[in-house]
Amino acid sequence: MNWLQYSKEILRKVSFDSQLLKKEFKKALRMLNRKDGISLKRWFKEKFGKTHDASIDRKNQLP
Repeated sequence: MNWLQYSKEILRKVSFDSQLLKKEFKKALRMLNRKDGISLKRWFKEKFGKTHDASIDRKNQLP
């Protein structure tokens, strides 16, 4: 399992708590390279956009 897959798994598991989700999302972005970070942002928006859109602050918005 690579870091991107690991990060997605963690985010799925903590999605019940939006503050924890935001914290883990930011942590994952620090661990990933740029390409994987962009991929994670897109996945996050697709998976959690309707329920946790506020978890991505302006700094982490997709380009």
